[in-house]
Amino acid sequence: MQKVLKIDKNFKPCPADDGEEVYANGIFKFNISKMIAHIHNNPDMFATETVVVKEIYTTSPHINEDHMDSVHVSKPVILAEIAPDQFNLIDGHHRAEKAVRSGLKEIKAYRLTPFQHIQFLTKQTSYEKYIEYWNDKLKQQIGTFAKDTLFQLHIVLMGFEPYIWRMVQVKPEMPLAFFHRLIQKVMGWQDLHLHHFIKGDTFYAPKMDEDGGWGRMKQEDYKDLTIKDILTKQHERIIYEYDFGDGWQHEIWLEKIIPAGKKEHPVCLKGSMKCPPEDCGGVWGYMDMLEELNNLNSDERKLYLEDRFMDEDFDPDYFDKDEVNQQLKEWKAVWLNKWK
Repeated sequence: MQKVLKIDKNFKPCPADDGEEVYANGIFKFNISKMIAHIHNNPDMFATETVVVKEIYTTSPHINEDHMDSVHVSKPVILAEIAPDQFNLIDGHHRAEKAVRSGLKEIKAYRLTPFQHIQFLTKQTSYEKYIEYWNDKLKQQIGTFAKDTLFQLHIVLMGFEPYIWRMVQVKPEMPLAFFHRLIQKVMGWQDLHLHHFIKGDTFYAPKMDEDGGWGRMKQEDYKDLTIKDILTKQHERIIYEYDFGDGWQHEIWLEKIIPAGKKEHPVCLKGSMKCPPEDCGGVWGYMDMLEELNNLNSDERKLYLEDRFMDEDFDPDYFDKDEVNQQLKEWKAVWLNKWK
């Protein structure tokens, strides 16, 4: 949980000497030269991480072309948390631009919290305004997680084009065990295999006696966890994997947080394409199956589907939102009392 910032009476601004670099983020000006020196002098306090360039940088009109040849993209950029959970690029715009031009998708970065970067504000007035700005943004964020909100989520089965996807609205407080069942329903799976959620280096799953052979990945029993425990802010993404043999991975994206009002929930708003059949061999197995079906006549197709215990009217393009919501309604009547 983010913390409210308080004015420190002992705060001392960090003005820039001649020749030192300053970055202005609106009314907040940071002494970048002293910030970089501090990072280099305290390597144990600052670790680099790999970030996706397009997620931190959009092309800037203020690029100095004369400077581009001397830029080294191997040098980490600096991201500062200007507002709660909002990290802005404050040093390394030329490196990010060069990465884009070179076709690099990822670069290294330092990610600084307010407690790490606030000391490099150049003026007392900037410091006081920043404290006020941060706390206002924090109040807004806390308000979005009130109990009268819904998460609007995109669930996309990875590895296919055109996409097999669903858009749903759910309560943030829904336990992960029930969220798993909801995903099964809206996507069209039959819940025949193991599953887990993945965020960062952690697997969230029902408790198992064995470690599952996941190596260095952490494992956490999701018994007491809810959706909002692993999706903590708008636009965040997690992975839901089902059937470790076939390896069906779903990207789940928190598109937005909306007032619940009197909206029905959980509900499927949109979607496209039918879910693959169980035990068909994963992404490549399903693609091979579809290609083979396209090359069969009607009699051969019927026999092919019968051999695999599939409906003879199987249509990979089929999706009916009303049908999905009817299934959710029936399922909700069973699990809602258990949840509450």
